Amino acid sequence: MSPSHSCKEPQKSIHEIAKGLTGSIISVKVIQANEEMKKLVFSEKDAVWNKYSSRVNVEDIFVGR
Repeated sequence: MSPSHSCKEPQKSIHEIAKGLTGSIISVKVIQANEEMKKLVFSEKDAVWNKYSSRVNVEDIFVGR
């Protein structure tokens, strides 16, 4: 999860974290699907990267802050 959606209280269970996100709109990309176990793995990072990757070209130079 991105820092804005991650849990600030490590003692919380994943179910409590999920309840806190209920109703939120989060851009994600499915990175793994297991039909047999009925599980999906999502990535917020990949969803954001897809949004900006078309703006990045080979040999581009960026300055970080």
